[in-house]
Amino acid sequence: MSDKICLISKQGLEYLQNKYSNFSGKYIVSYLGISEHPALSPTSFGNCLNIVSNSSIITLKRVELIFDALNCCEQIPIRWTHFGDGPNKLALEEKIKMAAKPHLKVNLPGFVNNLDIQHYYGANTIDLFINASTTEGIPVSLMEALSFGIPSIAPAVGGIPEIVNNENGFLIQNLESPAAIAECIIAYNKYRREWMQKENI
Repeated sequence: MSDKICLISKQGLEYLQNKYSNFSGKYIVSYLGISEHPALSPTSFGNCLNIVSNSSIITLKRVELIFDALNCCEQIPIRWTHFGDGPNKLALEEKIKMAAKPHLKVNLPGFVNNLDIQHYYGANTIDLFINASTTEGIPVSLMEALSFGIPSIAPAVGGIPEIVNNENGFLIQNLESPAAIAECIIAYNKYRREWMQKENI
């Protein structure tokens, strides 16, 4: 029998405490964490928003919802890079080909080695990271983006509220439509442009 059961989030801890309270003395939270890196992502000063997401392209991750949200933001030039592969990729590519509006440029490199993704974060200006999953623990992809100082948009599911808040991004309580993500992008862009104007950039 196990002496300890390690959980990656407080949400997981609460779930087991409620469901199997007789073992509550064995439960501990041990966050996964990420490897160290030397720098933050460079600050972006251009008109175009550089947005990144990173997940398998499967139904649970709702990558298509991210595309729909970005496609709604017609007043903002956007360059979106999604790292990841999966069974829904061909359908996503077809939808992008048929429906992407002129303001949105999309890059789908597929599966990319984790170290190469971290190098990309450190070498390129990235304005926002987006997660749209229906359920999560605490995703490493989100931890990595935040560790590079990249503001994040994510749903309040699983353990995500333990790392995303209004100081480092946007936590969406009810992510049922692309509009919820689009509103966050528009709000971020407004804040960013006001800051650049204030700084005479």
